[in-house]
Amino acid sequence: MDRRSTRRYDLTLPITVDRYSPQTVESLVGKTRDLSIGGIYFTTGQELLPGREFDFTARFPAALTQGREVLIRARGKVVRAEKEKADGNKRIGIAAVIEKYEFVLSEPN
Repeated sequence: MDRRSTRRYDLTLPITVDRYSPQTVESLVGKTRDLSIGGIYFTTGQELLPGREFDFTARFPAALTQGREVLIRARGKVVRAEKEKADGNKRIGIAAVIEKYEFVLSEPN
């Protein structure tokens, strides 16, 4: 049974994830697999542990948004992490709830 309360969209978008430790911020790159208002699943090369909060930015290209690039800036919290292997590369799949978000429109050309 699917417990999601909002619709998920299968989207592969570039994502930048900022994870924080007491003295540093580390930026990771990855790709989304699916996204909704309340959650996200993405893959990256490094693990984020369940319960950990992080910030992320995903970029919607102009081709998907009727001519203007749109950024989503958000704060998430990891629900689960799972090891994946695709194309010979080891990746970590991260499922997270989105706690808050904002949309940022690019400047028109």
